[in-house]
Amino acid sequence: MKQLIDLRPELVPTMHAWMSEIREQIQSAVAARIGEDTSHLAVALVMSAFMVLMHGPSVSSREELADRLVSTVEKMVALAQA
Repeated sequence: MKQLIDLRPELVPTMHAWMSEIREQIQSAVAARIGEDTSHLAVALVMSAFMVLMHGPSVSSREELADRLVSTVEKMVALAQA
């Protein structure tokens, strides 16, 4: 995605709209599982971690993306607890 945005910066508004739509869908699914209040915090944390990863090096697989996402969330939680 990062490479696409670098090559086609005019796609940024479309990417933001897509991320907003995906966030709403994720929010709904998470809220059904853990409740509305907690779900907003959980989704915000994971989406923030995802944004951090978008500005880092590219990943080559879903597994690598998942590992980096979990690691980034863990680092964010550790920072909040420091």
